Amino acid sequence: MKNNKQIGGSHYKEMGIQPTEYAYANDMRFLEANVVKYVSRHRFKGGAMDIKKAIHYLEMILEWEYNEPSVEDRVQQKAEECLTDKVTYRVL
Repeated sequence: MKNNKQIGGSHYKEMGIQPTEYAYANDMRFLEANVVKYVSRHRFKGGAMDIKKAIHYLEMILEWEYNEPSVEDRVQQKAEECLTDKVTYRVL
């Protein structure tokens, strides 16, 4: 199944296999397919922003499918732990 049609640009048509073909052939879900899409095109289209988008989708997979806390939640938890430790230290 070769998809020769692309609306806007040619960044997918230049690839050996388009991300949509790969995702379809491997029965990927939406989040996984978007990771493939953004990682595949970052050098040709979106640069660092595409990598950040791929990371965002990976974080959603971790959170929703594996019940892992998001990076923001982990940072917030560590900040709260540091504040609690600091307050406890001052009280002692």
